Amino acid sequence: MELDLDPNSVRRRLAEFYATLDLTCEIAESMTAEGVTPFLKQVFAGDDAFWRAVQSFQNLKGTYRTEEELIEKVSELLRENPRNFLILTHLHRQLRFTNLELVHFLFDRHQINSLEFYRKLLENDPIFQKQFERTASSKKWNAYVGSVNLQNSEDPALLASLKKVVTNYLGSEGSCWPLWKARIENDVSVSRRIAEFVVRNEDLKRLIENDSVKNALERSLRTVNVEIVKRERGEYGSRKVKEILEAAGFVFEQYSNIKDIEDLEKFLKSQRMLITASAEYIYTTEKLWEKEDKRFDFILISKNRVQFVMETNYFTTSMSKIREVVRHFMELKKACRNKYRLIYITDGMGWFDLAKNVKDMLEFEAEERKIDPSRIPFLVNLELFRKSIDMIKAEMASATGTR
Repeated sequence: MELDLDPNSVRRRLAEFYATLDLTCEIAESMTAEGVTPFLKQVFAGDDAFWRAVQSFQNLKGTYRTEEELIEKVSELLRENPRNFLILTHLHRQLRFTNLELVHFLFDRHQINSLEFYRKLLENDPIFQKQFERTASSKKWNAYVGSVNLQNSEDPALLASLKKVVTNYLGSEGSCWPLWKARIENDVSVSRRIAEFVVRNEDLKRLIENDSVKNALERSLRTVNVEIVKRERGEYGSRKVKEILEAAGFVFEQYSNIKDIEDLEKFLKSQRMLITASAEYIYTTEKLWEKEDKRFDFILISKNRVQFVMETNYFTTSMSKIREVVRHFMELKKACRNKYRLIYITDGMGWFDLAKNVKDMLEFEAEERKIDPSRIPFLVNLELFRKSIDMIKAEMASATGTR
């Protein structure tokens, strides 16, 4: 992986970053809303029509014998009237389903990296096709990833652009409802995934059987300041990094009595028999670099030396915090010069609206390479980290002396 300042090289690396972004993080949070929204009244043409549609879910009571039959009946309600999706949204999430849930419902996250899947979408969903044409013809987007050619399946700019189209479906219900409606209408599997989720993972069946659908929705629509529940999403990136490291032969060592990374270095230097054939590569977690007041998520060790330090996160929204993170890690990379090799592993759909920040980091990375030549990239997502792991091990194995 060559890291230089040639505009085409930076553009290709940026396209590769977006093409390999992970959009499959766990489905995992609750949202809030206040009252029956004007948007719902508009879509359903008034309160009465809205509550009649709500009653159609309650009317399912007694019409099914098994969970599978209930899933099929909920699917039918969605196919018959896509607006029923908005009822499920407010019943279970107050405001709307999360980005992660929407990706799974609308696009089948198991195929989210398949060009063939997107080609079928382009053939069968004219709304998705229009969204793609708008993205592919965007001069601003093309300036970042290069021109998009639907026939060139080898160019990462194509998959990057298709994934960017997916993010068009992840906004507010007011802006995205036509897109959601089109997916339900143009792909029968969408209604099936939605129904399967709300029956098997939420409380729809219980609400129906307890005659509580209307009461629950009324309460949901009144709810303000509902606590956001993240469950496992906050740990998603770290868990994936651990999986990649262990699949590559890294062995975890806690070093529980050592908190500071410089103390860890001293300890490693004092060891003579620490590294064995079965533990040539070691990783540990959560060590503080007191000098910089920075706690690293991961530390990679080989030859009785700390060789790499790593940070990881996952963003589902493009918020200002990401820009602060970018500045922070560029400064941290400078602080690590001649001391540690820093790798920033980040992922998530939140990066799609921050192409300039990604480009800035890639250009910064290329400049840093002039000072500290290494083939190991500074900025990677989870998939690019997985692809780089053998190269990381090779550099660790060839390291001699101290940096």
